[in-house]
Amino acid sequence: MAKKKEHNNQSTAFIDRIEDDLAVLIFSDETSLNVPRKQLPAEVKEGDYLHVTFEAKTGKATAFALVDEASTAAEAHVAELQVELLADDDAVPMNIKL
Repeated sequence: MAKKKEHNNQSTAFIDRIEDDLAVLIFSDETSLNVPRKQLPAEVKEGDYLHVTFEAKTGKATAFALVDEASTAAEAHVAELQVELLADDDAVPMNIKL
């Protein structure tokens, strides 16, 4: 009898911050995951989004891939919000970075 193939689950996470050798990832349900920096793609930075693959059987994160379009969309959204804030006469000028 053939074994059932285990399916891995994939989620998207935001890199909230990188502290020393750990990256803190935040998922849409607001859970966080600390990951050794060396396990992530070399080019990632704070504010980037990653596809995180979890092994179905153990729940362990096994793969991380950069999601360029999500980071770009988030930066565009923040820029739009800045324009809206600055349109308000009482707003204090600021430059918000992801």
